Amino acid sequence: MSFRWYVAQTYPSVEAVAERRLNRQLFATHLPCRTTRVPRRGKIVERLNPCFPGYLFVLLDVAGEAWKSACYTRGILRLLPISERPLPVATAEVLELHQAELDGALVSGIVTPGSRLRVYRGALARQVIECLAVDDEKGLVKALWDCFGRKVETVVPLDAVTLVG
Repeated sequence: MSFRWYVAQTYPSVEAVAERRLNRQLFATHLPCRTTRVPRRGKIVERLNPCFPGYLFVLLDVAGEAWKSACYTRGILRLLPISERPLPVATAEVLELHQAELDGALVSGIVTPGSRLRVYRGALARQVIECLAVDDEKGLVKALWDCFGRKVETVVPLDAVTLVG
């Protein structure tokens, strides 16, 4: 038996349901989630959202026939890529994502002025910025971005940044 990780595409917004159904069939799964702080009724609340909406990881042995039942689980569209046999994902990548979750690297909202942040979506994706101020109510970070040697003040959503370790 040779178990490897594979990516399963799910129907929109049913990642957790598909994961539970796969777990009931005794398939090991991993649904990487990040914690985001959002304003709700005048308070800041933490919500878990999938890192990759519409996708989750499944541990399968494709040498036999048992893995095909994962494809027919309700909530699962297909295993990627779309072909006769899916392609595996490196185990190290899945473990790194899981470790990042445990270490709190996938948490947004614990940002303080002066901290260095990495933007992971939007126009400034993959850029490192320096936090000037945090507006928890609006969910925004006012920051300095080093653009060609010049400091530019910018505003980015709080849920689009993580702390640089």
